[in-house]
Amino acid sequence: MDWTRGHTIGQGSSATVSLATSLRSGDVFAAKSTELPKSEFLQREQKFLSSLNSPHIVGYKGCDVTSEDNKLMYNLFMEYAPG
Repeated sequence: MDWTRGHTIGQGSSATVSLATSLRSGDVFAAKSTELPKSEFLQREQKFLSSLNSPHIVGYKGCDVTSEDNKLMYNLFMEYAPG
């Protein structure tokens, strides 16, 4: 997916969450990101979220690896749920 990272909307011990926008559709979503060598927890979360489908759980949109500031980043895409 071609996308652009917006401002940070959250940060935890293992990842940072940014607002993101699809370059193709203009859809807004959340991108949860961490450096690839530290992404084991986020990759497990991706496997779990990708198997779920419930109106009560934030929707899974996909994942990818990008190169940013000479670092490989693992990105987990999720439905943006403001508030």
